[in-house]
Amino acid sequence: MLTTPYTDLEKDGYEIFLDEHGFIKDMAIFDTVPDILHLDDDNFYIEYWVDDDKTASIEISNLNSYYTFDKDPFIYKVYDGDSYEVYEIEKNLDPLPTMEYEGCTYQIYPDNTLAFYSLDDKTVSSVDIPEIIDGMEVTGIKMFAFDQCEITSVHLPETITYIEPFAFYQCEDLRNVNFPKGLKSIGGSGFCECTALGDLNIDCPDLKFSSFSFYHCLAKNITVNTRVVPKNVTSHFFKYKSLNFGKDVTEIGYNYLLDKNIEIPENVKVITWDVIPESYITIPEHIEILGAYRRASGNLYHSVSIGGDPVIPLIENKSMAEMFNTTIMGYYGTEAHNYAIAHNAEFIPLDDVVSGDANGDGKMNIADLVSLQNYLLKDSDISYGADVNKDDRIDVFDLAELRRQIIRNT
Repeated sequence: MLTTPYTDLEKDGYEIFLDEHGFIKDMAIFDTVPDILHLDDDNFYIEYWVDDDKTASIEISNLNSYYTFDKDPFIYKVYDGDSYEVYEIEKNLDPLPTMEYEGCTYQIYPDNTLAFYSLDDKTVSSVDIPEIIDGMEVTGIKMFAFDQCEITSVHLPETITYIEPFAFYQCEDLRNVNFPKGLKSIGGSGFCECTALGDLNIDCPDLKFSSFSFYHCLAKNITVNTRVVPKNVTSHFFKYKSLNFGKDVTEIGYNYLLDKNIEIPENVKVITWDVIPESYITIPEHIEILGAYRRASGNLYHSVSIGGDPVIPLIENKSMAEMFNTTIMGYYGTEAHNYAIAHNAEFIPLDDVVSGDANGDGKMNIADLVSLQNYLLKDSDISYGADVNKDDRIDVFDLAELRRQIIRNT
């Protein structure tokens, strides 16, 4: 398989790229993002859960793609508590049949669903894909389906659940496209080099997509409402005016904290990161988990899957961050404060806290000395103003410093 990034290919190379992946397009898929990458028991494989209750899964040993070209069967496991039964599923590598409908070609899947395969006339300016054709739902858009077409507008039906990689590759005139509510995946480079996009409204709570899904695109105002927003999505747009997160977004990458023009709403609870460079990062008060494992996602170089680089799904309070002289700005008693203490990072409080105000009444006096003494003796509640010497600990050293300051001020 050709693995060279398409951006490095000349015209002849691009034709080879299409030839190498043409037979891939003719095959079926069942998902584009693996749920888990296993590294246990000397195994190295990806796993797809068949159902939300995790009672069955399919394992694939080929990490580069959800397509596998050897004759080894898929491994199908059915779980009953901690035990499971193992079955094998033979692969069908034969091309799927196709049908023609109103100037378009559709691929027929074994479950009697359809995928939009190609546009017969690449000069057509507008396409309205129907929900049902001959009793079969149209559920997907195939790889290279609109490759280098001159379309300006595409309407996707609400039955669409996946868009394969490179589906809208180099659609340089595409200005209007909708994203159905039930959309679950957009492949890497799915909208690669679509440089005429207007406003994008991606309101698909269950959608998994890659930071490369909109590689080298142009857009104006972007609204994303998915539970997880991959890091660096906006860095792959040449230009954009604004990025807004919707009410269903709960997890984002740390790079969005560095853009002062992006507002992080209170529904965002998880900030993921890998390596934090030397910088100042402001953590909103409502963030509950920092540095967590990223959910399964992918990258540009696995051309047939956005799931080429999956990781273990989110595990609460697990940190993968390497921090290089990073300064965290946040609020006392929040995850930002706790994280800074745990990782020996410099912490700059954003609270309006009076130093020495142990009882939280906004003043420093004898009453605070009494409150701090009671706290040290009885472990009672106390204000963060009691951290008089700013070492992120409240102990006898703060008591001594508070006594000195009160004596000095009287």
